[in-house]
Amino acid sequence: MKILFISSPHPSNAIEAPAKLILEGFKKIGYHADHVNASKELNRKELINLLEKNDYDFVFTLNIRTLLLRKHINRIFKIIKCPIIVFLLDHPVYHMDGIRKILPNVKQSICLLTPDEIHQRILSEYIQKNKYTHASAVFFPWAAPIDLPNKNHNIQTYDLLCFCSLDGEIESGTSEKEFIDSLNEKSEKIYFEEFFNQIVNIDLSTPLEIHFEKGFKKKLDFDSPELCERFAQFDSLVKRIRRNLFGKMILSTATKSNLKLCLCGSGWDKITNIHDNVTLLGSVSYMEQFALYAQTKILINIDPNWTNGIHDRVFNSLASGISVITNKSHYLLTDPIPENKIIFFQYLNELPERIEYLVNHTTVCDQISLPSDTWFSRAKYLLQTFLSQK
Repeated sequence: MKILFISSPHPSNAIEAPAKLILEGFKKIGYHADHVNASKELNRKELINLLEKNDYDFVFTLNIRTLLLRKHINRIFKIIKCPIIVFLLDHPVYHMDGIRKILPNVKQSICLLTPDEIHQRILSEYIQKNKYTHASAVFFPWAAPIDLPNKNHNIQTYDLLCFCSLDGEIESGTSEKEFIDSLNEKSEKIYFEEFFNQIVNIDLSTPLEIHFEKGFKKKLDFDSPELCERFAQFDSLVKRIRRNLFGKMILSTATKSNLKLCLCGSGWDKITNIHDNVTLLGSVSYMEQFALYAQTKILINIDPNWTNGIHDRVFNSLASGISVITNKSHYLLTDPIPENKIIFFQYLNELPERIEYLVNHTTVCDQISLPSDTWFSRAKYLLQTFLSQK
């Protein structure tokens, strides 16, 4: 059995590196797996040559836009003859342009993977409504590597580690006021003004789609470009606000308690009076995170508005043996986790208390076994699910 993985460029290698880790899961099952990063013209020619040989059992891509690349007038997805799997790394609203172009125009099986189960449910409704019988949506959580790049905790350099870019410091984007001013109905303005005023007290485990429906009196409908655009604007704004509040709360807590904090991400250099106990690393590549886990006691994470899925940082850090503080999710880890290795905050204003607690109630271990949450187990599950639908 043969599989072709397609990835695409990303500033921190956050598409190509996970593609290679997932690929290792399929190799462990016994698949022959090739990988192409469609980043340069030469690579694209190699990709087209491989696809035209029609030598694969299926194609797996981590970016739906790679299927829209062209060979002359034809899109790449029209060259592919075997089944296609697409891992949507973010909310489907950001990929609907590609989905609308591809699903009506392919005849073979195509499976859309989502890292949040809520996204899978909405996408399944869209597929069924449009009678795309060859298409399916499958919930596909992130996972931990089979073999960790860094397994040993030699030096405990940091108490806390956080990956968080301060988007508001590096790009303007739509502001809360601009978003509210763009609304037509008075009831919409009242609802969303209250939402943003109370955002630190908003339950992080409540899907953003519910707030969207309450505010606009309409469900998110993937058949409506207008609603998709509006939701994407809302989702992006909430992510930016939550990340900024989250990062600054961690910085404040670490400074007050004299905790050694490592902050990874853009925008922090714009903040003045950073305490000496805080290390700013800027943007780091995907694989560099594992070396940082080996030097850290606790990872602090916030998901990108997911409520039924967990970010790969959580799996990667737990597998590395460090403790995790993350937002509450309805997704439950399959494997048992030792006490005080993962705790949750349901509201942003709970974060300082969670940090103070876990700093005093955790120890670092060499590695936590996550046999049900590795890319090997995910690959087995996907093949069982996907092959049953072909």
